[in-house]
Amino acid sequence: MLDDISKIKEEFKKQGVTIILVHMVEEEEAEEFLSNYGIDDLPRISNPEMDLYETWGLEKGTVSQLFGMKVWWRGLTAGMVKGHGIGWLKGNGFQMPGVFLLEDEKIIDQFIHKSAADRPDYWDLNCC
Repeated sequence: MLDDISKIKEEFKKQGVTIILVHMVEEEEAEEFLSNYGIDDLPRISNPEMDLYETWGLEKGTVSQLFGMKVWWRGLTAGMVKGHGIGWLKGNGFQMPGVFLLEDEKIIDQFIHKSAADRPDYWDLNCC
């Protein structure tokens, strides 16, 4: 996901879309990790309490959502073939992700992951 965001951030910025990252780790750790993808300049919210995830209806993943064959395949592809590596788990590894498009403080579009391996099409959201 972070690699995908690094590839779209400039075009989104040109279109007036602000990407804000929400994560579960302390800010210093996030900055170091995000710099690997060239996105440490994006606004972000450290939310180790995970209340934003709950507020936006993001649930904890099931065994198949987190450890199914699709997830293993995506992990091997991203980690070994594409060179993103395999790192230590940070935050709550059971928390499912999501992508939300807000306008005037209202959610106007969203992508709720059905599997940890899902990759949203950011261009398909109602912003671009």
